Amino acid sequence: MPVHGSASDYDEPTEPSQRRLSGALMRVNDVGEICAQALYEAQAATTVDPVLESEFRAAAREEGDHLAWTRERLRELGARPSLLNPLWYAGSFAIGLL
Repeated sequence: MPVHGSASDYDEPTEPSQRRLSGALMRVNDVGEICAQALYEAQAATTVDPVLESEFRAAAREEGDHLAWTRERLRELGARPSLLNPLWYAGSFAIGLL
């Protein structure tokens, strides 16, 4: 699992336009974590192999850790998660069911 630092570990954007851009880019990262979590959860729900199910559930938990970090970073940047997250989750879950 990647190790993520706190905001103090980075050169923080000082200009408002830099903060907005950083927040927008982190929002994209956050959506990626939502989608990955949904894919793993759907695959865990549909597999008949108990070993694979366990692996998928572990991967989903790890994505949950990544999601917590992206949410923290969004807060640090004064940004918000995507309003479309429920849609992204549903679409990714559906793809994971295939």
